[in-house]
Amino acid sequence: MEPNSNDHGSDASVVSNASAGQAATRWIGWALVAGLALTIPAGVLLGYLAALPFFLGLFFFMLVGLLIGAVMFRVAAKAPRPPVGAIWLLGSVVSGATLVVSLWAEYRALPAGVEKLVRGSIAESFAGREDERVRLKHGVHEFVATELARAYPPGGFLGYLRWAATDGKLKCPRILRTSTVEYRLAQRQVLWAVRVALSMLLMEAMIVSQLLALRGREADTADGAGPGLSEESPN
Repeated sequence: MEPNSNDHGSDASVVSNASAGQAATRWIGWALVAGLALTIPAGVLLGYLAALPFFLGLFFFMLVGLLIGAVMFRVAAKAPRPPVGAIWLLGSVVSGATLVVSLWAEYRALPAGVEKLVRGSIAESFAGREDERVRLKHGVHEFVATELARAYPPGGFLGYLRWAATDGKLKCPRILRTSTVEYRLAQRQVLWAVRVALSMLLMEAMIVSQLLALRGREADTADGAGPGLSEESPN
């Protein structure tokens, strides 16, 4: 007896249906987990690259956004197709978290930057003068923390954000001398605020551009069969 090709079509439809059901079992939230797991290393790296001259740091925000988005896409590839709103929410949360980490890295690097300027303003070598070097370091770090708390309450990280957006300059005592030296952010006030906003928008756009490919997949049909499998084959 000659086998009925309709039976093969039916079997293929069942296999395709089972595969489609299996492929859509992964939780879309794992993409968010994967993206957030990358925010700390990515944010710390971007914190040191953000203030490059001529806004060159924005290129790295775009590049990192593409990489994070690619990882999130791979994780979400077996999840049901997410709505567009969910994709934008994922992109916003991950890009926002990465930006916060990068700003935290900038804040943590501020005392070291001021210390380097103060030490460079003293035309003497600190070789064999470890006590003075330690005194200078502690003095500068204490001054930065105290000044941010005094002039930009509540100080700390939030004080740094206020200072960078409204001033970006510090007159720091040279600790071992009676004079002062002025420290300036490479990008401050309006330029700093614009750079931060662009960083957020560009990174979010790059992440979303990767995740929108999830919407380009063929929609799961009710029977899970492709066009060719839904039609009867001639005997």
